[in-house]
Amino acid sequence: MVLQINRISNGDDFLNTMEAYNPATNAWSTKAPMPTARSAAAAVASDGIIYAMGGSNGDELLNTIEAYNPATNAWSTKAPMPTARGAAAAVASDGIIYAMGGISNGDVYLDSVEAYDPVADAWSSSASMPAARAAPIGAEVNGVIYAAGGASTSGVVATNEAFTAAGGCALRARNAGDLCSASDATCQAGITLTCIVDTALPSPGAITTDMEKLFVADSHSIFSVPIVGGDAKPVYELGDVAVSGLTLIGSELYWIDPNGDPDATAIFKGPKSGNSEPTKIYSGFATGQPIVDGVGITTNVEGDKLFTSDAVQGRGSTA
Repeated sequence: MVLQINRISNGDDFLNTMEAYNPATNAWSTKAPMPTARSAAAAVASDGIIYAMGGSNGDELLNTIEAYNPATNAWSTKAPMPTARGAAAAVASDGIIYAMGGISNGDVYLDSVEAYDPVADAWSSSASMPAARAAPIGAEVNGVIYAAGGASTSGVVATNEAFTAAGGCALRARNAGDLCSASDATCQAGITLTCIVDTALPSPGAITTDMEKLFVADSHSIFSVPIVGGDAKPVYELGDVAVSGLTLIGSELYWIDPNGDPDATAIFKGPKSGNSEPTKIYSGFATGQPIVDGVGITTNVEGDKLFTSDAVQGRGSTA
C-alpha cells in the first residue's frame, strides 16, 4: 500500500487529503484527512503507524506532528518537534524517528537532527548533519542513516552523509542509578540517551515495577514514575521511615525499614496507588527474633512470602 499525503493543489490551496494506492488492485482510495493542511511535510512509517511532520501552511513553517493508524483510519496529534521545519527528511531506525535538515522560518537552512521516540511521545537532539540543507533524501540501511542531496544557500547539492545512532539503537535509561533530569540527556558520538524522569530525585535507591510504572524509594519517600518517561510523583511521604528495600505483590507495595522498630527492622505495606495509610506487617522487636538491619526485600513466585537479608547477622529471613 502506497500513501500520498498532502500537496498544493492547482489553485495553490494547501491540502490535508490522504489517498492510498494498492498495487495489487492498481487502484486508489481516499482515507481520513490530516488534521492540519500543509505542504512539504516529511512522512515516515514506523511500527505500522505513519507520521507526518512539519511542513508549511502557507503562512509559516510548522513543528506539528500527526500520526495515522491505517487499522483505524484515524489521525492523532503527537508531541511537536522542537524545531519548526519544512522540506526535511524523515527516517525510522530501531523504533526511533529522525527528522533531518530542512528549512525553518526566516529561510534558515538546517543541519539539526531531532529524534522522536513514539513510545515516550518525546523528542531529543541528535548529532547534527555536517552540511545544512533542505529537501535531502533520507534512508536507513543496516542501521546506518543516510542523507543525500538537497538544496542549500549555494544551490542544489550532491552531498551524501551517514549517521549511526549506536548501531541503530537509541538508549533509554532503565536503572535506578540512571534516573536523572531530562535536561541531563546527552547526545555523544551519535548516542541518544532519554532519561525516564523529568524531576530529579535526590537519592534514588530501591526500585520495583508493575510494568507500567516504576516505584522508586528515595530516602524517606516512595515515588512513581511512568515507565515510558515523565514526572516522579510521590506515593508515600514516610517521615522518619527509611526505605532500604522495595517490592510489589499484586497491587500492594512492600518495603523494609532497617530501624522501623527500636534496634530492629520493620516491614510495611500499602497500596501502590497510595490512597490509604501504610500498615506495619512485621515487627522484629515484637517477635523477639529481630532482623537487625534488613537491606533488601523480594518475594517468591507465588507471592505468599517475603524474603529479606540481615546485614548485621549475615542471614536470610522470611516474613
